[in-house]
Amino acid sequence: MDIIRYRTSESPAALVGVRDEEQVFGLPGVPSLAALWALPLAGIRQRVRERAAVPAADVTLLPPVDGRTEVWAAGVTYVISREARVEESERSAS
Repeated sequence: MDIIRYRTSESPAALVGVRDEEQVFGLPGVPSLAALWALPLAGIRQRVRERAAVPAADVTLLPPVDGRTEVWAAGVTYVISREARVEESERSAS
């Protein structure tokens, strides 16, 4: 199962759901991924149980982030980033 953002021809607004093989299940009352992450685990489980199926072929997948969710790259730290900026500064100063 994958948590996804999607839209359908009937709903141009972005929706949040779960994709499981050939079906997509909408999560009622979850307007964004940020809203999903803010729910307690019991709330997420309840939404998953209430889901309604849509054939996967009938949805358009959207990017996994909506512009309101902070994203950090894996393996990047402040130390690595700082060292890279120092190295760039030294090269441009010479």
